[in-house]
Amino acid sequence: MTSKKIGANAVILLLFAVLAVLFTYPLIAHFGTDYPGLPTESQNNPWNMWHFRNNIAVLHENPLWSDYQFWPLGANLLLHHYTLFNDALAFYLLPLLGLAATHNLLFISFFALSGFFMYLFLRDWKLPGLAAFAGGFYFAFSPVAGWHLTC
Repeated sequence: MTSKKIGANAVILLLFAVLAVLFTYPLIAHFGTDYPGLPTESQNNPWNMWHFRNNIAVLHENPLWSDYQFWPLGANLLLHHYTLFNDALAFYLLPLLGLAATHNLLFISFFALSGFFMYLFLRDWKLPGLAAFAGGFYFAFSPVAGWHLTC
């Protein structure tokens, strides 16, 4: 890949990042304190991040098991709505940023990255730049993606 292509792709990624911040607005105004969505499912992913890191770094236990659920028996989290990829990314960010900021950084980043990678996919299929960008935009910021802001 030439340096010209890398520079153009960096601009596209930056554009998707700006669009992701705008799409999730007003989350950026409450970046370190609030989670997007209603106070039901929106606490599930931050709890997963906290539990994953707490079980590994503090308790030195299996992160796919919880004594906090269904006490005194505990719960197997293998088939739980667990977000292992997010949790692994958040492992080192949590002590630096805190739980809300880490969650929100990953939340916004995944909107930007999904649009950018769809753009790259469509460019690989030889679509023109504007059409590929539009496809990435509609993929990342569709109503289905916006649903994650409400739950």
